[in-house]
Amino acid sequence: MSYELARKHFGNFASIFVKDRFQAVSNINDLFSFLWVYNSPNKDDIKNQATTLAEIYSNQLSLEIVDEILFLKDTYAANFKLSASPKNILTEMLEKSLIDLFPNISIALRFFLTLPVSVAEAERTFTLQKRVKNYLHSAMK
Repeated sequence: MSYELARKHFGNFASIFVKDRFQAVSNINDLFSFLWVYNSPNKDDIKNQATTLAEIYSNQLSLEIVDEILFLKDTYAANFKLSASPKNILTEMLEKSLIDLFPNISIALRFFLTLPVSVAEAERTFTLQKRVKNYLHSAMK
């Protein structure tokens, strides 16, 4: 295998891996984003997203999350001062002792905020590419 062919092969592999990684992050964001994106006027969309999340995490969340999120969205502007981000919502819920009022939302936000975010696998890919490149380079001499 020539150096250029190997470089192209691993470059394509790394590109595909990065695209897959970003797609996975996007899917997770889409699954949880209804918890803090409050500009959707369609309550049916919110109900569908909440139901989907409750079904995926059925051991930890109940379908009551649907009612909780609709109530939170209706009262957010009046009760919360920080911008609507996952961390800010959870922080204010803790500060105002609202965890008992929104137990499923607090659990879902903690899930989202503690999901592992890592690029270690991508870094390993580039390290492997560097090793192959060095091997092929030394083999050409």
